[in-house]
Amino acid sequence: MAKSGFKHIDVGPELTKTEWENEESHELIHGTSFPASPAERQLFYRDDEHKWHIYNGSEWVWLGGGGMETHGNEYHSPDFEEEGVAAAQIATHATLSTNVHGIQDVPLFSTEAKTYYIDAVSGDDGNGGESSGDAFKTWAKAETMLPVFIMHDYEVITLGNLSEDIFLEGRTTISGGSLSIKGDKETTPYYTVNKIDVLSCFGDIRIQYFRTTTDRTFVGYSMLPRLDGVRFIHHDASATSRAFDLEACIMGLRDCNVGTDKAQDGIFATNCRLVSHDNSGNATRYGIYANNSAVIAKRNGQPTGTTANEYTAFGGVIR
Repeated sequence: MAKSGFKHIDVGPELTKTEWENEESHELIHGTSFPASPAERQLFYRDDEHKWHIYNGSEWVWLGGGGMETHGNEYHSPDFEEEGVAAAQIATHATLSTNVHGIQDVPLFSTEAKTYYIDAVSGDDGNGGESSGDAFKTWAKAETMLPVFIMHDYEVITLGNLSEDIFLEGRTTISGGSLSIKGDKETTPYYTVNKIDVLSCFGDIRIQYFRTTTDRTFVGYSMLPRLDGVRFIHHDASATSRAFDLEACIMGLRDCNVGTDKAQDGIFATNCRLVSHDNSGNATRYGIYANNSAVIAKRNGQPTGTTANEYTAFGGVIR
């Protein structure tokens, strides 16, 4: 029995069957050093290590490691990564700043408040972007620095005109976080961008102080974003043009301008809940248009239209 890792307790000169079967008549072989001359499959408990070991015929092996020797990938399908490679990848994955915790090139969670700057003239996308003298060159670069879930206050500030679209998709502010994207000039005329698109964004997100030069501003499938001080200056009075095109969202527009006879419809909302506050301009058809169950709540000034100031269709409401 000793070779199995158990031994009998001395209960007298002869064991009865009952004593033999009684677990109290046995105890584990244990100690602080391995027994001499062990047999294969022999068990031993190391008191100093608090671990079980088994003798495999050549050495004692800790059972907590599966009782197996160090071996190669011939025992595994698919192969395990080499230890050093796996450790390096785990260390990289644990660092949020590497953007591994995220979607494509975008980090997943914010870890602290950030302000980034864009300067299309003097900036460089190889810069750190966190000061006006170390600004990025493009919105495309700055956008990759914005986490999917923003838990702190984030700002992106443009230091001049941008020949780019401001395209923001899939960002959510949580736990008191906020996101502000704005031109550095807060008096008119504001800095220009090609156009603004906001898609699938949720929370305290504001886009402020821009003029759009090549197309409308679109917000879709989003909740609680706000546009402040956005001006539509691109001239497109085609039969489908809209200065602000809003779809399936809950949001606010404040101090925005649809231009003067530059778009067919000033503010077009479909399946939305919109607060329109102190907006202005004139469209060639309708100033504000509530379509397909949209509700537009007016506050103070509103855009006008040459055909009519307001229009509703398919259950839309303006009030």
